[in-house]
Amino acid sequence: MNSKTINWRETLINMFPEITTREKKEHDEWCPKCNGIGLVRNGNYIEGCSNCFGKGIIKACECGNKIEKNYYTHCKKCRDKHEEERRLENFNKANKIDYKDYDGLFLWNERVVNKEDLEEYIYDMIYDGEEVPTYIPATYQATVFDEIDLYDVVNNKCEDGYEDMESRFDYNSPKFQEAQKLVNKWLDENSDVLNVWYEDSKNLVILTDVIEKLKKEYEKNKIVK
Repeated sequence: MNSKTINWRETLINMFPEITTREKKEHDEWCPKCNGIGLVRNGNYIEGCSNCFGKGIIKACECGNKIEKNYYTHCKKCRDKHEEERRLENFNKANKIDYKDYDGLFLWNERVVNKEDLEEYIYDMIYDGEEVPTYIPATYQATVFDEIDLYDVVNNKCEDGYEDMESRFDYNSPKFQEAQKLVNKWLDENSDVLNVWYEDSKNLVILTDVIEKLKKEYEKNKIVK
């Protein structure tokens, strides 16, 4: 086994200038673990300080609160505030659709559901005392791919073969043309499988009325029981 003796003192002196000036903002703090150096000793090794990610400074948010992790630029309170502002801005820009006027599907917990399913989920949330969202994005359907071109498939596969391999095939032969027709037919028969549902954040379905209806239903069921 090979070994190497390292003179850490000499090596580090040669790596860094004699003096380095660091500046921190008003609410920032010097890292208590490395005392602002950014490096710490770990046994026989010198490594970057994990507490400040080698920066020597524990950052603070613009509001003065401590930031939990150095890769964040704001504290959790401000991040939540900014997220709420962004959500409100998107809500104000979006087109609102009354629940009764919407006849599409929804995405709920990464599942595509219809109105009946959605109302069951909302009712369960009311029953469990959970906060129910007052709106939900509409959805739109998109096809993952709408064709398979056998010519492209063959040519792409030929890239792993010998030079000019793709030119040796007869793409105009009846069998090749028939194969393309069979692929097209197969795609048509499996069109539902190829379609994917996405949230449409520009169109929001307002759930206020249906929530009120389900709350009344819940209260009625409680009385009956």
